Amino acid sequence: MWQPCCEPVKGQLPEAQHWPTLYREGAMAELLDLTRYLPAEPQPHLWLLAMENLNNSEDAAAIAKFYQQNPQARDVLKPEWRQLKRGINEACGAEIDGTDDPDHLNHVLADLYRIEDALDLDMKPLIQDIYFTLDGAGMELGEDGLAGEFAPVYYLRPDGAEEQGEVMRQLGLIRGEVDEMFSSV
Repeated sequence: MWQPCCEPVKGQLPEAQHWPTLYREGAMAELLDLTRYLPAEPQPHLWLLAMENLNNSEDAAAIAKFYQQNPQARDVLKPEWRQLKRGINEACGAEIDGTDDPDHLNHVLADLYRIEDALDLDMKPLIQDIYFTLDGAGMELGEDGLAGEFAPVYYLRPDGAEEQGEVMRQLGLIRGEVDEMFSSV
């Protein structure tokens, strides 16, 4: 079924020895998708190379999604689960440590949630690192008081129904307070 669509790209895909460089320089999601058009023999090797060359949270989210959607890749990467988990944590952690830009951290946060959903991997320590980074970046004290803008408020997804219920209860209390303030005006 895939053969007809593979014919136009036959001979145009890079040789296996060039993939480590491509993973370090290119977009991981697109490169992982390209591996589907290669012969079956080099695919496992290329997926393992991808796992070893995660540059940032975007790459980590791409391999997590690929792992989730591709049973053959899952079979190859599952025995290397500890290394995959470590690589994802290291790439995401380094990216968080390397910036205090709220917009950039917002993208990293979205990637962490995608990783968590795709791999059922606990990313809460890194998510909390983002919150701590934003707290420190948003409240710098200058000569005239607080300098800069406050960091955006982020929401930590509850673990289960019990925590979800507590969040909803707290939101209800806040709504009640706001309604009370406006009803007296």
